[in-house]
Amino acid sequence: MSAPALALAAATCYSLSQVAVRLGTRRIAPSTGLLLSLYSGTLMLGIAVAIRGVGRPDPRALAVFGLAGLLGPGVARFASITSVSRIGATRTVPIIAACHPLVSVTIGAVLLAEELSVLRATGIGLMLSGILLAVRAGRPSDERRPREVGSRARLSFLVLPFVAGAAYGVADYVRKAGLELFADPLAGAFIGLTVSTLTWTAAMGFRGGAKGLLARVVDRDVRWFLLSGVSSAGAQVLLFWALLDGELSVVAPIVSMQPIIVALMVRVFINRIERVGLAVGVAALFAAGGTALLALSR
Repeated sequence: MSAPALALAAATCYSLSQVAVRLGTRRIAPSTGLLLSLYSGTLMLGIAVAIRGVGRPDPRALAVFGLAGLLGPGVARFASITSVSRIGATRTVPIIAACHPLVSVTIGAVLLAEELSVLRATGIGLMLSGILLAVRAGRPSDERRPREVGSRARLSFLVLPFVAGAAYGVADYVRKAGLELFADPLAGAFIGLTVSTLTWTAAMGFRGGAKGLLARVVDRDVRWFLLSGVSSAGAQVLLFWALLDGELSVVAPIVSMQPIIVALMVRVFINRIERVGLAVGVAALFAAGGTALLALSR
């Protein structure tokens, strides 16, 4: 399978993960949901690694994959889950989908000497327009608004998608660097996700956020976080495979073409919870159009 096809498959899995988070955070805190999704994803990849087996990775690759795990499934995923629970998937995903390739393209141009053509620059402009439209879209619905409803509180929640997008972009570069040391996508994804899971488990335990987790897993909404974790883990493996053969500035934009997929999934599965407004739809089109131009500018 080609790198663009793998990247598109990863985008679909990431979109499913985002929508599952939206369904799961109705009665479960984002921090608890993060742990549940990490556990389910790590378990799935662990079983796959045990069945297939891996060779002896370069010790440097272990460190690099671990760093990617802290950035990607760690910082970025926590920021993404929190943002989705507060302002919705259809506002969060366009911002992440625009920031992610912007950071990746910048890194590709500066560190990897990848070309920044007119077509690529046009795509960046479209994505920036998508960001502005997404930010200026309507306020969170009353059902999912944060407790603090002031402008400062809304601004703080809008920062989270930018943090997630930037972390995903840097993580892509780190993953590609790790694959140059040890070209095994499944092992890379498993190592990164394991490090992220252990780190966040320790962090939440220190804060007391993990206390009582087992008592809460009986909640029926847990299944959405399990689906989110498995989908996200699958997306990471597909992303590693795409980065193994594809350029960073091409793979990352395709992976970021999630807004349209999310909007369609929201329309089908959770339209009663979160409506897809015109402004958000246009923002999604701008972000997706920009990433498409970046993908075509090889």
